[in-house]
Amino acid sequence: RAEYEYAARLAQSHFAISDIYRARTAQDIEAFLKALQLITDDLSGSASQATNTLDLKISVAQDVLLLTDDLLRSEGFSTPEAIGAERIRRFRTWVAEKTVPNDFTAPKDGKPVLRFSFPTSLLDGGLFANVISQGYANHWLLKLSGIGTPKESSNGVSINLVSDEINLSYRKAVMTQGGTVHMRAFNGCLFDYRLIAPAQMLGREWPKNQNGQVVSAVLNANVNDSHAYTENGYRTSAFVGQAVSATEWEITVFAGTPQTSLGLPDMDLQQLTDIELNLSITYASRTDFNNDPVTPADCARIDY
Repeated sequence: RAEYEYAARLAQSHFAISDIYRARTAQDIEAFLKALQLITDDLSGSASQATNTLDLKISVAQDVLLLTDDLLRSEGFSTPEAIGAERIRRFRTWVAEKTVPNDFTAPKDGKPVLRFSFPTSLLDGGLFANVISQGYANHWLLKLSGIGTPKESSNGVSINLVSDEINLSYRKAVMTQGGTVHMRAFNGCLFDYRLIAPAQMLGREWPKNQNGQVVSAVLNANVNDSHAYTENGYRTSAFVGQAVSATEWEITVFAGTPQTSLGLPDMDLQQLTDIELNLSITYASRTDFNNDPVTPADCARIDY
């Protein structure tokens, strides 16, 4: 877990993780943790090495489904109007394929639910390389932020549904991150991690019906930016400290009215034109030496 927090190989600092197995007393454990803190305090990205903040907007249509202007132009759609119309047509076809009736969670009313999953990558040419299109190689230790943490300017995670319908206000949504997460290290290595909830990892009480290897958040998904994201419920801190990239993201959007007493109509999912994922992140900075790429040996993680 310490390696993940700093995307660093502790063995490079001559620290042996296996020393913890030699601990026999509380004092031994305390000494191990103090030695670990001395190492991590000097690592780039630690509390003493302030990171930067950045807000990213991910378009499901363009960044996940790759319905970009360049792609559509290469297929013969030459005008902005034609490109926009074809993007919406393909996006709505995809929405139809991912729409299911709500027969799996309360209130099980059979109303339409948009449910989809997707992976992300930190590799060159991957999603985040496209979203951070300039100077991407100079970013490392990319993590999701909470609301006002770890920086006062951090904005957490939020969702905006772009629709041709009006006066829908908001919809209920669930966002989940699971699978393997990815971190870029200071030297440019990309490490994979399987994160487990600390309580489960320590063998403490954990509900059998809850997956300790995923992080989920239920939130109000804005519709056409109708609400300020500073309003209660429109952004979440659930993912604070999580890596920005993972193999199993899942988004669930409930089309049914989120609160009957408000008089809001159900949403027609076929009127959607895009879904925007707003990710507030932190990152550290590095120099990109393209003429000296890292080798597999540089990226090995063997600690003993």
